[in-house]
Amino acid sequence: MTGYPASRRHRSLDAQPRAPWRPRPIRTSLLYFVFASIVLGGWWYYSLQANQIDAARIPGDPQAELEITKMRLDTIRNTLTVAAGLGGAAALILSFRRQQHEEYHSTQQRITELRIQAVAQLGSENATVRIGGLHNLERLGEQHDELRQIVLDEICSYLRLPYLPIQPAARDEDSADRGIAISEVQANRAEREVRLIAQEILQRHLNTATASRRYWSHARLNLRNAFLDGIDFSACRLNAADFHSATFSGPASFKETSFEGPVTFDESIFQGNADFARANFGDGASLAAVTFNQVANFEHTSFAMGLDFTTTVFKAFASFEYAAFIKGVAFRNTRFESHAEFSGAIFNRNASFTSSIFGKVTAFSSARFRKFADFENARFEGLVFFSDTVFDASTGFYKATFRMWSEPGELLEGWTMVPTLDDAARWQLVPDDAVPQVPSTSQVSHGDEDKEASSTG
Repeated sequence: MTGYPASRRHRSLDAQPRAPWRPRPIRTSLLYFVFASIVLGGWWYYSLQANQIDAARIPGDPQAELEITKMRLDTIRNTLTVAAGLGGAAALILSFRRQQHEEYHSTQQRITELRIQAVAQLGSENATVRIGGLHNLERLGEQHDELRQIVLDEICSYLRLPYLPIQPAARDEDSADRGIAISEVQANRAEREVRLIAQEILQRHLNTATASRRYWSHARLNLRNAFLDGIDFSACRLNAADFHSATFSGPASFKETSFEGPVTFDESIFQGNADFARANFGDGASLAAVTFNQVANFEHTSFAMGLDFTTTVFKAFASFEYAAFIKGVAFRNTRFESHAEFSGAIFNRNASFTSSIFGKVTAFSSARFRKFADFENARFEGLVFFSDTVFDASTGFYKATFRMWSEPGELLEGWTMVPTLDDAARWQLVPDDAVPQVPSTSQVSHGDEDKEASSTG
């Protein structure tokens, strides 16, 4: 949005939905006060006019007395007219307020009926009716800001319903051959279309790249146990997102997504590529026990608070290249079965890779550890690169082992790789000053000559 300050745009997205206007009830005490004010005001006006008329009286003049009587009658008439006018105005205001109350309650009743109708449509067996229910919910959210969180909750609850896709066959007859009824295949296919539309509504109204008036402010996004098919939350802003035990079928994109508040992906499964490139995690993030079956891309991603990847499995290429870990990060018991790329990453706090397993290739080239880096009991099964890696604090490689020997330039300055004592096929890193010194050839030859001389003697 050109020419629009980023700070103002950020605040506008943070703004909570406006509460709907509702007429305030008129208190009975206020009605009594208005009635008393009209009566007292009329009495005051009449008394003031009467006093002025009495001051103009001329004693003994019958003509003057007649004029004074007429003036008194005019005063009474005027007082009653003013009082009647004020009373009419008060009655008109009361009637207007009554109409406002009736319209408000009628509107609220209509909104409730539309919402109930839309939710009922989501439970229909007809896919077309369910799609209509989703669009009706979206229309309610667009027209009423205060209902947007409720609409998001309803759509998320639909996506959390149990769903198991049937693997598509080349022909419906092939599915029948597998013992799957054609009607079941068609119903499953229709349900997939309904769920894709539900995802599109979320993607459309949580994306900050669109006009700010289309973005829906929300306090939470509950997609726990949801089945998401090719979800695309790129450039979205998600508050308190919960993806615990969710299943991501197909590619899942969170590219340049901003996560506000705590976010969890614990025990979720990514069946396709997972793209978190340049995403921003503003609060604590937990991705423990997650399974990435395909490529996991966290390049240039920023983690502002604590991060947990404990027992997570990366079955394919995992890239954290140039990622920024502002707070502590835990990769305990994490398994990288293929290529693990951490080149250029920055770890500002403690980083733990204890008991993790690294597969084919592992690269920490040009990475920087500003605090303690712990690789205790880590197992490196393939090539390892630590070239130009900077450790500003202490480093722990206690019982860390390597399957393949690497060139000195590819490892750490000040460390030497030596065979392990219990397995000659594995190697371990030890500080240079702790490497056992092997006697030189000259020392060995001199020792042998001394032994022969002593035996001769």
